[in-house]
Amino acid sequence: MESGYGGGWAWQADDPRRLKELKRENQRLKRMVADQALDIYILKEVKCGKFLRSTRRLAAVDHSTNMFLVSQHRVCRLIEQPRFTQRLSPVVPCDFEQALRARLRELAKARPRFGYRRLHAPLVREGFGVNHKRVQRLCRDEGLRVGVKNRGPARLGHSTIP
Repeated sequence: MESGYGGGWAWQADDPRRLKELKRENQRLKRMVADQALDIYILKEVKCGKFLRSTRRLAAVDHSTNMFLVSQHRVCRLIEQPRFTQRLSPVVPCDFEQALRARLRELAKARPRFGYRRLHAPLVREGFGVNHKRVQRLCRDEGLRVGVKNRGPARLGHSTIP
C-alpha cells in the first residue's frame, strides 16, 4: 500500500522511531521558546535598561530569583552581573567611618553651601585624619551636593551710573 492513510505518505518500519525523534525535537523547541519568553518577561519586570550601580543589579537579581523561582546563575547571565559580585557580602563600615560620615552630614547640614573642599578643613581641625579625596568620595556616597545658585534675571539696557 503506497498511499498510506490520506494518500500523503506510506507507513514505513522506521516511522515510529522518526515520530519519537520529532516529538523529542518538538519538546526541545517548546522548552527553548518558553525559556526565552521567561527571560524576556524577567527583563521587562526588572526594567533592565542600563544598571549603573551594582547595588541596583544586586537588588534586581534577588528580586527576580525570588519572584520567578529561577536560578541565580540564569538571572545573573540575563542582567550581565558577575555571579562572584552577586555572592560578595556587603562591606560594613567601621566605627571610624560611621563617625566620619555622621560628622560630615552634620557639617553639610550646618553649611549647605560648603563643598567637599571646605568640609575637609573642619574635619582635619577636629582630628579626623582624612585627605580631601576621601572626603570627596564620602560626600558623593552620602549624596551631599552643593546646589547651583539661582541667579536673578539678566539686566538689560545701559547703566545710569557714569
